[in-house]
Amino acid sequence: MAGNLLMGGKSDYLWLWFGISSIAFLVIMAVSPVKDYFREYRTYQNEYRALLLEQAGSSRELREAHAQRVRVHQIWIPEFGDRVDRCTSCHLGFENPKTAGAPEPFRLHPKIPHMPGDVRRFGCVICHRGQGRATSLKDAHGDAEDWDRPILPVGYAEASCG
Repeated sequence: MAGNLLMGGKSDYLWLWFGISSIAFLVIMAVSPVKDYFREYRTYQNEYRALLLEQAGSSRELREAHAQRVRVHQIWIPEFGDRVDRCTSCHLGFENPKTAGAPEPFRLHPKIPHMPGDVRRFGCVICHRGQGRATSLKDAHGDAEDWDRPILPVGYAEASCG
């Protein structure tokens, strides 16, 4: 009698639903790495590496440019309530004097009177606002529907420094 139940009936439907849910689960799990592979910061980091390779003036600079890994860069500041800024995932040249004349987002951060000596002590969003944890341009600049502190226009960036 138990053999008859396994050969047909309700258990067949369970196997069918198990198969369908397994395939759906695999598709959902495959979306995450594919989505990550096409993130905007990856494009910016590859362009930055190309810029560094173009500007390299020594074999050491060439090695450093080739060693640039594509990854999420972040500034973590536990003293400010575990603030995390991932702005530097796209704005890679903010500390590199060789990128002073480069286009955004690769340009060296200009020296201004109110700028802290070490940007890594304060991060970016404390002055510029925006969404520091984001890894897409739209979300990072605060253009998301659920974010009320969009990035400030350049002329007003110093106004929020405190």
